[in-house]
Amino acid sequence: MDMQSVLQEVRGSLKTFQADTVLINGSIITMDDEHPSAEAMAVTDGRIGAVGTTREILHCAGPLTNIVDLAGRTAVPGFIESHNHLLFMAADTHGVDCSPVTAKSIEHVVERLRDRAAETKPGSWIEGWGFDDLRIAEKRHLSSADLDRVSLKHPVCVFHNSRHFVTLNSEGLLLSGISAGTPQPPGGYIGMDNEGAPNGMLAENSAIQYLRRVLPPRSAEELASGLIQAGKAALAQGITSVHDAAAGTGPADFAALTAVISGDYLPVRVQGMVPHQFIETIYGLKGEYPLDGLRTGSGTDRLKIGPVKICIDGSIQGYTAALSEPYHNNPGTSGFMAMDQHTLDNLVKKYHELGFQIAAHANGDMAIGAFLHAVEKAQRSCHRINTRHRLEHCQMVTGEQLKKMAALGINASFFSPHIKFWGDFHYDRFLGPDRANRISPLAEALHAGIRFGIHSDAPVTPLKPLVGMECAVNRLTETGRVLGEDQRITPEQALRAYTLDAAYIGFEEHEKGSISPGKLADITVLSGAVDGLAHASSGKNIQIDMTVIGGKICYKRSS
Repeated sequence: MDMQSVLQEVRGSLKTFQADTVLINGSIITMDDEHPSAEAMAVTDGRIGAVGTTREILHCAGPLTNIVDLAGRTAVPGFIESHNHLLFMAADTHGVDCSPVTAKSIEHVVERLRDRAAETKPGSWIEGWGFDDLRIAEKRHLSSADLDRVSLKHPVCVFHNSRHFVTLNSEGLLLSGISAGTPQPPGGYIGMDNEGAPNGMLAENSAIQYLRRVLPPRSAEELASGLIQAGKAALAQGITSVHDAAAGTGPADFAALTAVISGDYLPVRVQGMVPHQFIETIYGLKGEYPLDGLRTGSGTDRLKIGPVKICIDGSIQGYTAALSEPYHNNPGTSGFMAMDQHTLDNLVKKYHELGFQIAAHANGDMAIGAFLHAVEKAQRSCHRINTRHRLEHCQMVTGEQLKKMAALGINASFFSPHIKFWGDFHYDRFLGPDRANRISPLAEALHAGIRFGIHSDAPVTPLKPLVGMECAVNRLTETGRVLGEDQRITPEQALRAYTLDAAYIGFEEHEKGSISPGKLADITVLSGAVDGLAHASSGKNIQIDMTVIGGKICYKRSS
């Protein structure tokens, strides 16, 4: 097609709006059922103005219009990551990377932390992140004895990759007020050695709060600088919106987000899930909230409040997810709930009646069942329609629970990359073959009528939607084992989970999730076709060529 001659032909007939930008000559998957595919689109004032053929859309091009030739590449709605921790990623930029990719042994972890201690004022905290006992050479958790070798003049803490555990050195335990006489907290535990002394490990929020009371939080300035880096990483993966699953763990969170977004340093749109503890810290435990205050949906299209978040259980690989049957290799435990059913019922009832959407962290089927019970009870007390309450991770959901979710209008955000990164451990160790093959049962969820997103839980796994889609489509572990072939979904269904359905579970399907006239012009351009996701390692072979937010090209891959 001779673009110059076509431009001369159509510009003479221009009688309507002149687009700011047109993207032409592409293979566009709109996710709009009325017009599922197109060649081109026009963007004006940050929104989609028109979708059609290249010839049709060039009628919208004026002398000042930016014309982007897609040259046959695939364009899709901008990726929406429905559960991650952008603020954790921001905070981690100021800590010490202790992940197995960087530190392959405990000795290496100690060396990296010791290097930081050497340049840090005595008495100041040394904070590490990303440790994974399953991938480190020694195949065990850290202990206070390990971290005492870092320094006896600095308190030291290292967060586990899952964020459900943290290990402290002796100085850190002392400052946190933890001793052999400290009572075990409900819904968590303080690790003890054979002599009954603390071994440095704190498990789950009820125990980690001892550290939180004394660990200095990151400042708004520190978080802002980290958010800029995290935002660039998201753009490079085609992400245009994120649901931050812990926006509100400290008072600096929203201050930092507001600063970088208002200053146009973070183009990615953010919806923040707010932990219920944060709301109660601000407004008190009585629930006397101002009508114009913190609510699901308040904010702008750049930064808004999402659901209130409640953590019901922990992590499968830490034996703290609440299962209905014992762990495969540890029949002495089936995990535990972070709170009892009565407490959960009251929390769900309170926020349900206040009009919030509720997002419940629940990995195990016991925890999932507890949330369904609480929602069912809350609906009997105060019937609401279209609540779109959410289950986060939802890994061990049963078939009967999926049916109940559909009946209650509860959606999900599934942690499909778990299959790739820990699937072999689940099969061999934690769950056994039968349960491992049903982890994150996406095909069954679709059959039940559940709308869901798929997420990375970054920084737990890499912030890469293409990898998440590949995991949902192929369900391959690191060793090439297929977990639950009957739970595979198609590339198109996986794309929907990262676009239109991710928008839906965030109450934003009228603004995002499809390339439709009137919606925000958030677009991701891929180097290859989406059906290529059905091949292993497609996340490496298909590249993100361009990320567009509000009609502005925010990322462009270097050739």
